[in-house]
Amino acid sequence: MVALPRYEGYGLTPLEGMACGLPVIASDTGYFSEFIVAQDEENSCGKIVPVEEYKTASRELIKLLSNEQRFKKFSKNALKQVAKNYSVLSEAMAINKVYEKLWSQK
Repeated sequence: MVALPRYEGYGLTPLEGMACGLPVIASDTGYFSEFIVAQDEENSCGKIVPVEEYKTASRELIKLLSNEQRFKKFSKNALKQVAKNYSVLSEAMAINKVYEKLWSQK
């Protein structure tokens, strides 16, 4: 999946793609880099490119589509990342923590 907005807040579109097992190529905006790129490429779910660097994005897409092993690795990582950190349960727990923190400040 390719997501190249200039501006983005949280960015659900890449997460939805990742939940379907799609590697992501996205612009470096919003929180995309937080959930797409790992410390090493072996655990990443895709690639981040500079905003408005469409030629760079095109090159990354060609590299991804021409390397089946890399595509499958990113795909597997995307599914794992979403299941581990962005399931309904984990999102609900994160929201609950925010509310607990707010309530404790009263």
